[in-house]
Amino acid sequence: MPAATLDAFLNSYLGQPDEFRSAVVTTVRQLTQAAIKVRNTINQGVLGAAFAET
Repeated sequence: MPAATLDAFLNSYLGQPDEFRSAVVTTVRQLTQAAIKVRNTINQGVLGAAFAET
């Protein structure tokens, strides 16, 4: 299986139209955005410095 980004996989997953696939892709993309926000918040705060030392 070739390496791919999550976005590329989700786009190919949407290639087979179905109402449930669309909902799954929307949910996964929203979870991804939330995870990025959490990561950025951690990196900006005290925990970012603590994790950088490990």
